[in-house]
Amino acid sequence: MIGTPTFYVLIGIMSAVVLVWLILVIYRRVRYEVFLVLGFLLIILSLTLTGEYSGTYLLSAQNEFIYQVASITVAGVAFIFVILGLFSLNKRWIKKRGTDNLNSFRNLAFFAYVRHPITFSSMLISISLMMLIQSILSNVLAGLALIIFTISSFEKDTFLQKLYGYPYKVYSRQIPRFNVFHGMIRSFIIREKDKGNADDFVIYD
Repeated sequence: MIGTPTFYVLIGIMSAVVLVWLILVIYRRVRYEVFLVLGFLLIILSLTLTGEYSGTYLLSAQNEFIYQVASITVAGVAFIFVILGLFSLNKRWIKKRGTDNLNSFRNLAFFAYVRHPITFSSMLISISLMMLIQSILSNVLAGLALIIFTISSFEKDTFLQKLYGYPYKVYSRQIPRFNVFHGMIRSFIIREKDKGNADDFVIYD
């Protein structure tokens, strides 16, 4: 698909969306969003700068197949994270502004297991491109995007902690930044502990 007219139409649409986003970011002056926009610009460049001048290299047929399967798998996981993150946006604790949801892990949806699912999906897309496109320049740009997205997640934590204060600090200690499996285990343990405390609470007449 890369190099086809459809591909360049999609690149044009992506570039227009990122350009509008960049204008909004400049207006809003939110630091972590600047890094996000920069990361997506690098992703677009990684997709387009794939000609012979970019240091293309060839893999054996077997290795190329393995890399393609791995790339599609990683991209699929990224897509799942995006969907779960978007569907969970209206259930984030920051919408509630309370500590009840925060401490009990209830009504957080996917944010009960991972703090930045959409940013993490962007990182996975960067990794997917590094495995899919056989170009040194493209791989370097995707690698830089991966680093930029990681920095963005730290900047977002700083921004939200300044915005919401101690509740977000507690939340960030309990929920991992990207490791969803660790987040699920922690959530399960805390829920079981809360359940045990509820069972121990008995009212005598």
